[in-house]
Formats: sequence, structure tokens, C-alpha cells
Amino acid sequence: DFCLSRGLGDVYKRQMLMKVSLGCAALCLYSVFALAQESEMPAPKAADENTVMQVFKESFSQSLMFFKPAEFPLGVEKSDKKQIKKMKPWLKLGLITKSKKRVRVEKMYKGKPRIMEVKGYLYELNQKNQWVSDKGFYYGRPSMKALLSISKPQHVSTDFFSEAYITWHVVEQPEWIKKIDKRHRDNRPLRRAMESEQQPFEKRIHIIYRDNKWRLWKEKGDQSLF
Repeated sequence: DFCLSRGLGDVYKRQMLMKVSLGCAALCLYSVFALAQESEMPAPKAADENTVMQVFKESFSQSLMFFKPAEFPLGVEKSDKKQIKKMKPWLKLGLITKSKKRVRVEKMYKGKPRIMEVKGYLYELNQKNQWVSDKGFYYGRPSMKALLSISKPQHVSTDFFSEAYITWHVVEQPEWIKKIDKRHRDNRPLRRAMESEQQPFEKRIHIIYRDNKWRLWKEKGDQSLF
């Protein structure tokens, strides 16, 4: 009985080893077949300027651009002439409001910093202004201007990708942006937006051909405009 059991055990082991071997062989054949299919995938037609513009439009054109000269609401002590002067242009443009308030500020008291309430002003975003939202002052949206160069489609996994080198500018700028002091360092984003028609921004973006369409390759990493 012992010998019989041992013999049956050996047969069972050989059968299991054969099944495992067959399974591995099938998996290898499948991998080779898949790789062969993948290598035979024809490269798509390289994206032209119109195609890249469409990708840009779908990915960025609704990314409205906003500017904030400070974090609002902003409490300013009455004696803080520098900050009051800084807020004056935005108040004049009607983008913020100003009201007299007792504001909390940090002051030194007996050699130690202490939060105190003092007379001052509270500046807030003017939500009644059509160009103002919680994000700040709207100053335009991005639009692609030209395609400078594009790489040949490169194979990656089951897809193809290309790197597009483009220029873009800021369109639909509101009238208020023309009234700012362009020389002020803090207003540089607004100045560059105004200059972008003649001196456009440059950017490299990665696009991928997936589901029979070129689109932004979001998995590539940071694909923001700045």
C-alpha cells in the first residue's frame, strides 16, 4: 500500500509539473505574440499645426487667468501708508472695496509680538464687478499662436507620443488691464499678458495618440503653461 501511494504521488507530481510547464509556455507564446503585434503597430500621421491647436484648445483654452495683488480680505492698519498706496490703483479700477474697520495686526508690546485690534481699513474683492471672482481679477485666457516644431511620433507601450514646441498668447483681455502701471514689479504677469501678442510665451507640451486621436499626455507630468 505504501509503495502504491508513493507511486501515485509521483504521477500526480509529474502531472502538475507538466501543467505548470504548459502554462508557462502558453504565457511566453502570448507575450511574444503581443510584442509582435505591438511592434507591428503603424505609426500615426504626425500632428500638424491645426491638430496641435485643437489639443491646446481642448486642454487650456478654458483655463481662465486671474491676478491677485494680495490675499483678500486684507486688513490694513491706518498708519500703514505703503500698503494703502499699493491698494489704491485697484480701488480706483473698482476691482476691490474699502471700508473702515478695526483690524487685527501684530505689534510689539513690551518686547513681545502681540495681536492687537487697531483702527484701519478692510479691503475686499468687489464681487459686483464682472471681472472679479474669488480667484481674483480676470485678465484673459490662453490661446495657441503657432507651432514652432514637433517631433516624430515615438512608440510608448500601445500608444505614440510627440513633443510639440509652441507659442501662445493671452486673448480676451478686459479694458481695465490697460490702465495698470506696467512698470510695477508686482504687475509683471499682467504686463507679460499685454505683451504676449508681439512677444508670445513659449512652451513644450507632450501629446499622445490614443483611441485614434491626438490629445494632451497628462500622465507625462507637469503640463501646465507656466
